[in-house]
Amino acid sequence: MGAAVSSIHSVSDLKEAASKLPYADKCITVNKSQDGETKKKEEYLTPEEMEAKRLRDIEEAAERRKKSISHTGFKGDWVDERKHGKGHFTYEDGATFDGEWQKDRAHGIGTYKTKTSVYVGEWTEDLKHGAGKETYIIQEEQGGGSIVYEGQFSQGHRHGKGSLSWADGATYDGDFSQNNIEGVGTFKWKSGQKYSGQVSENNIHGAGRYEWSDGTYYEGQYKMGMKDGDGGFHLKTGNTMKCHWKDGKPWGSVVFRAKELAPPILDWYDGIMVAWATRSEDGSPRDADGKPNSSFVSSAAGLFSSRKIKSNASSAAPSPRAGK
Repeated sequence: MGAAVSSIHSVSDLKEAASKLPYADKCITVNKSQDGETKKKEEYLTPEEMEAKRLRDIEEAAERRKKSISHTGFKGDWVDERKHGKGHFTYEDGATFDGEWQKDRAHGIGTYKTKTSVYVGEWTEDLKHGAGKETYIIQEEQGGGSIVYEGQFSQGHRHGKGSLSWADGATYDGDFSQNNIEGVGTFKWKSGQKYSGQVSENNIHGAGRYEWSDGTYYEGQYKMGMKDGDGGFHLKTGNTMKCHWKDGKPWGSVVFRAKELAPPILDWYDGIMVAWATRSEDGSPRDADGKPNSSFVSSAAGLFSSRKIKSNASSAAPSPRAGK
């Protein structure tokens, strides 16, 4: 021991010698001064001192937690200083969660409310997961009302089977994937129009059938909301028009078939047959009296325009994990 002491000539020698002792351990303490400067302090503690420091650190962390929003914003059951059981939590942004908790996370059945949405349903590890219903509130400056989704969720996303209803009366029932309308489903509009078939990226896409309230229907291919590929119109009288479509317009040869001996009377406008062309997926092209809407027919560019389905509920409400 005397030889070791005699070889110590500086503070660095003392630290090196202390680090080799079996009963000491190195501890680094980080302190921040008032001017924001960070300083590190090194010291060597015995096992007993290290254990005492560990317990102090735990107590200090517990005190900080009790003063944080994670603790003060919660009213409910606690287990081992964690939210566990049933309780109500208010986040810093005003959002609330009321329901079941497990190890500090929303888990089970609960209701999550924000300024723009309300979700009621199942949760797993702080994420919407399972069956649920989410209502998205539309601001008054955007028309007011609400959009409602009811169905399956997976890891916080609308995913699986579900239904959407819009403020204007339109509805969708079918498949969802990662918050998007994707797969096979059915759209219905207040006007009486209906589409059943394939969908992708929140739009009509693929093979499907579009029906009008007077019995007319189109059956064939769509591409992002527009007729594209092989398809045909069918009237309740039995008359049909079949052709290839591109960007919503007939392309190439057009085949007409009439149930009666006399062919149907057809009108054309700028190379487009108006009597059939006025069938559009952008709402009914007819006035209340059943006559063609002249303002609609007069625009050749609008004759084959198609309604593109836009989901205003494409983003799920934030997870309750936010704000913790």
